[in-house]
Amino acid sequence: MPGRSYEIPLANESVDLVLFKGVLHEVPIVSQALREAGRVCRRTGKIAIVDFTAFPENWLRWSNLKWRLQRPWRIFALSPDKHAGFSRTELLSYLEESGLSAEKYEDNFLQGGFSGPRVPMFLAIAKTY
Repeated sequence: MPGRSYEIPLANESVDLVLFKGVLHEVPIVSQALREAGRVCRRTGKIAIVDFTAFPENWLRWSNLKWRLQRPWRIFALSPDKHAGFSRTELLSYLEESGLSAEKYEDNFLQGGFSGPRVPMFLAIAKTY
């Protein structure tokens, strides 16, 4: 649900799985989105995050510029990417701040290559306390 990461229209503890696939880097306040995911996820459920491993800030600026140039009608829009990926330490800190704990963390697998370089990504599985 685009634009609804802070106010998911679901009841508390109503889903078994929340999946963030390649979108968390576009969320301005990561801990707030994760906290909301924890609210709607059952205590026995999981929160899965697949996103970019931290990459150089200049790559982020280049990527956002390329996005704007391909969409000139949105030249003054906010940049699509808010974060230059996440380091393991940074993600674990966001999870803890959100009342979640990491159950599993894997990194160094590649995705992409269709319109640019292949980018390292990670998978994190979190659960509520």
